[in-house]
Formats: sequence, C-alpha cells, structure tokens
Amino acid sequence: MTQQKTNPSIIAYRKWVADAGVSSTTGWRWIKNGWIRPINIAGRLYVTQDEIQSFQSRANNGEFAKPAAGAAAPNQTGKDSDA
Repeated sequence: MTQQKTNPSIIAYRKWVADAGVSSTTGWRWIKNGWIRPINIAGRLYVTQDEIQSFQSRANNGEFAKPAAGAAAPNQTGKDSDA
C-alpha cells in the first residue's frame, strides 16, 4: 500500500482560518479585500505557506490597521475640551 504524501507548502483554507482564530466571514472579507489570495484546486480553497507569510508580514507592519473611530478617535472639532 502506498502512502499519499502531503505537501506542507499548502494548507486547506478552512484549516488556516480556524488556526488563525477567525470566523469564515472574516476570512471571506480578507479574500474580498485582496489581503489573502487562496488557490482553487478542484473547487476547494488552499493557501500557500508563502501567502501566509506574506499576509503575516503585512499585518505585522500595520498595513491592515484602521484609524481609531468613535470615542477612541482624536478630537476632530478643533476645539479644546478645556473651554
């Protein structure tokens, strides 16, 4: 009986999303925004190790960060709070 070798350079997209600790909806948004580019093999999505490393590097550099909003946003009125 022959053993089927797995290629460690690709991972199933669902497994990667689960390992990353995010929901499938968040993963879908990342694809939609072009932040992660999965490959389609026979109708199933996979992510390469190179793509994962690129995504992590870009995230660590703050490429996906959003400016503060709401109460955390800096004062935009131009008025001092000590009036």
